[in-house]
Amino acid sequence: MAKLNLILADKDKNYIQGLSNYILNNYNDKFNIICLTDKELFIEELKKLRKKDVLVVGDSFYVNTIENLGIRSVLILNSGSLSEDKYEYPVIKKYQTGADICKEILRVYSEYNPKNIERVTNNYSDTKIISFYSPVGGSGKSILASGTAMALARGGDDILYLNLEDIQTTKVYFKGASDYTLSDLIYFVKEKDEDFKEKFSQAIIRDKVTNVLFFNSTESILDIEDITVEDITWFIKELYNMNMFKYVIIDTSSKYNSVYNVILNSSSYNVIPVLKDRNSLEKIVSYAENTGDLQGSLFLYNKSNLSLELDSELSDKLDRENIDIRIQIPVDNNLNFEEGIGILNSSSIYNGVCTIINALAL
Repeated sequence: MAKLNLILADKDKNYIQGLSNYILNNYNDKFNIICLTDKELFIEELKKLRKKDVLVVGDSFYVNTIENLGIRSVLILNSGSLSEDKYEYPVIKKYQTGADICKEILRVYSEYNPKNIERVTNNYSDTKIISFYSPVGGSGKSILASGTAMALARGGDDILYLNLEDIQTTKVYFKGASDYTLSDLIYFVKEKDEDFKEKFSQAIIRDKVTNVLFFNSTESILDIEDITVEDITWFIKELYNMNMFKYVIIDTSSKYNSVYNVILNSSSYNVIPVLKDRNSLEKIVSYAENTGDLQGSLFLYNKSNLSLELDSELSDKLDRENIDIRIQIPVDNNLNFEEGIGILNSSSIYNGVCTIINALAL
């Protein structure tokens, strides 16, 4: 990922060090940081720097000559001692949260350099969306979806895990602090304005352990119901057009509605885990009968008892609907559930995830 070259300049060394540490810990994927704390050497050091994307400079360091140094964006850290009208550049309050400062840096940079907003994100020419859906509750869908995201992220690409279940379990697998949640993303989608990519980039979180990108769960379990067919159609199109991710993993609920119909029909691939019992397979048959087009769908038995044979009637129903289930992920009777990347410690889950990745040629 191409990072912005960010220069932090102020006489308060402790403040600059603290802000730098915060950015490195939380926005390391977006910024390279240089710290300048000597006022006498400030201008000379700036002149030596070849790439100067953003300068965040304390009001005590500010001089008019910085406008001739080829800096793309300048922000003034105002400690409150002087009027904001004094400056020709955007002003931000010095004493606020690191998250708010970073959001303002990204906002100002994108406003003054709209053609370079992709600098803060990757530029993938062929984003693929893989949706995990099952009409069967307890199929292990979310474990496989999150595990697939983790395994793909190990290759160094940007992988987005997007949980669109009614009641989400995102925090079981991915963690990170943010002022935003999936509820904010839904609001941004409904706005459909020109700043969507910028807002989207500011709201996303990167899990430090797995490197997977995600959004924290909605503030209310009812917020998912606010998504309309128009909203999801627009959003899926944006996910493809923004070129921000190698893969987007969408984790859905076990229900089926018009919104899910758009998601599944718009995805590059659909992974559909089922259980090897009559109730589960009858649901899969019903799903196939009502959706029709199963192209790009990968069906698999999860938590499978490999020795269990299907009766001939059920096998015939699956055959009639062109449902070919060749992958079987065996049940792990010794699995002690772990959070986060610990789920891949199960050989059954890990091998299952690798089988999915290989089957889809990801």
